[in-house]
Amino acid sequence: MQGLEQEIEGILELLQLEAKNCKKELANLPDGHLMCVNANDKATFFHAISTNGSYNKPARKTIARDSIIAKQLARKRFLQQLSRHLAKQARQLERLLGTLDSYCYESLIKELPRAYQKLPTNYFTPMTDGWTATKEGIVIPERLIQSAKAKDITESQIEEIREIQREWAAQPYEINTKELKNRNTTTSRGLKVRSKSEASIVEKLYLYDIPFRYDQVIHIGSKRVSPDFTFFSIIDGEHYWEHVGKTNDMDYIDYHMYKRKLYERVGIVPWHNYIETYDEPDRYFDIRIVEAEIKYKLLRRLQLQ
Repeated sequence: MQGLEQEIEGILELLQLEAKNCKKELANLPDGHLMCVNANDKATFFHAISTNGSYNKPARKTIARDSIIAKQLARKRFLQQLSRHLAKQARQLERLLGTLDSYCYESLIKELPRAYQKLPTNYFTPMTDGWTATKEGIVIPERLIQSAKAKDITESQIEEIREIQREWAAQPYEINTKELKNRNTTTSRGLKVRSKSEASIVEKLYLYDIPFRYDQVIHIGSKRVSPDFTFFSIIDGEHYWEHVGKTNDMDYIDYHMYKRKLYERVGIVPWHNYIETYDEPDRYFDIRIVEAEIKYKLLRRLQLQ
């Protein structure tokens, strides 16, 4: 099963990436491990360091429970445990990959009786009868899709497309509830967002009448991520926009780069269906860049010009 194989390979790559990040973090944590001795109902913590490569007779140093070294050693032990589980899961997935029976579109047709093999291959694709139904249940006239692909759409067709996008944007969708508490900025239409920069982007989307979803959760393998903005193209489905605000926060940037790896795994890439903008390290935000991204990329990709 080719689709399942690709999904498993994607998960395997994510496990390997996470294991690599664990190894990198472990390299910066202190030697030794945490010990605890209970005496008279009192717990005493020690930083134990091996002697001559052995922990049989470790050198021990008393440390406070809330000290930095205690937290580092706790994090170290957790990462070691996580690394073992990641390695175990990777081995299980590799064994599973070895047992799967692969197939592709062409190989399935070749397995059909000879009479079917003499038919045109487009006979085996979904029947639309002039209409295309998306996975969201939205029905799109085939003539609109063909005009958009030919880049020959009229003003009335653009408004028709925008109405389809409004219908898509109005549907219920899974929201990133973990970030609700950080929505402290309100736009002119009452939408609460996380920053003034995001609010500026929203106002430009309002200005250009582009339907969107904010903070929609998408599933990539077993992972859940939420691009800042999601849009709908009648040709190739959802498009995404991430605004990177905290460019002087390395933890934030590391997580953003991790999300980009996830996106790339499933074909969410800048030259096709993904836009990325940034605040400067001093939090300066150039709204002209946002307007350029909308005018010269987003409108075209969404078949609105």
